[in-house]
Amino acid sequence: MSEAKRWLNQNVKLLRLAEAIEQYCKTNDFETQMSKGVDWYNIQASKAGIARSIVGARRCLNVIVRGRAEDFEVAVGTGEWGKNIFASAVTGALTFGVGFLTAGASAVAYKYFEDQLWDFIKSQISALKNSDSQPALLCPKCSKHVSLDFKLCPYCGFNLK
Repeated sequence: MSEAKRWLNQNVKLLRLAEAIEQYCKTNDFETQMSKGVDWYNIQASKAGIARSIVGARRCLNVIVRGRAEDFEVAVGTGEWGKNIFASAVTGALTFGVGFLTAGASAVAYKYFEDQLWDFIKSQISALKNSDSQPALLCPKCSKHVSLDFKLCPYCGFNLK
């Protein structure tokens, strides 16, 4: 399942938005990993483990922030549903239905989390409006945002001029 929303004329520093989303996921006990490209950020978050696998409560989340400060999209996708359905069926059969109830409760809780995540994203966009006032470029070597005034990347030392 995936949902995407687009924002125009907000002038949001997208790196700060992506970092805030990653931190929000960490705060909610997800393990996270963020990838960066020229005009996109991908936050992968997951809750896994043996117990979650057994009861069909594994959760994976993929959030993509892409575009430019004044025209960008945020997409939230969920994963692990196929594995969860299979695990729930097996567990439900072995536990005379208790596994189905556990997986159902977990799915409801996850949907609630996803709704809360969208509320958080909207509040962050509002808070970060006009935050991209400093023109910046991406260092070709380390992909960090660097002010246009710099001759050398402060992160990796690459010659920017």
